[in-house]
Amino acid sequence: MIRELPRQGLSISEISRQAGHDRRAIRKIPDDPRHPAPYERRKRGSNLDPYKPYLRRQTAAGVLNAVELVQEVRRQDYTGGITLFRQFLHPLEPSVPVVTQRLKTSPGHQRQVDWAPCGLVWHQDRPRPLSAFVMPLGCSRRQYVEFTTRQDKEAFLRCHVNAYRDSLGCPLRCSTTT
Repeated sequence: MIRELPRQGLSISEISRQAGHDRRAIRKIPDDPRHPAPYERRKRGSNLDPYKPYLRRQTAAGVLNAVELVQEVRRQDYTGGITLFRQFLHPLEPSVPVVTQRLKTSPGHQRQVDWAPCGLVWHQDRPRPLSAFVMPLGCSRRQYVEFTTRQDKEAFLRCHVNAYRDSLGCPLRCSTTT
């Protein structure tokens, strides 16, 4: 029965629906000279096509941040979204991982701050997100870590005060690690 369907001029998708088999299985049926040629899809252009040469130049120069690139191209009248950018940039990214060079500073000069997600915890009879407030020192990389169930301003300031008490001092500069 399946061999008869291509002779009726049905597409692979229609044959797979009627036969109850996957399209890949239908394609494995030996070629029959009476089987219709596969339908050739017409290639459509992309909103990104006019900007691809510019994006290739930027990525060759080392700019791989999709957010920055989409902002630059939007200034050139691009109206599409960022997902298309990420799909285009993904194969252009270097296959060798970029090595991060840690910035070491003199003692008491700098601390960095960030929140890290740590899953869920039961708190006050309901699950809540557990976060770690992480504050490493710039010179020694010694870290202060405090777990919280909130990431609001009050918790942020409380964690800062506790971190400064723990290290017996306040640095000249505090920056986020993201």
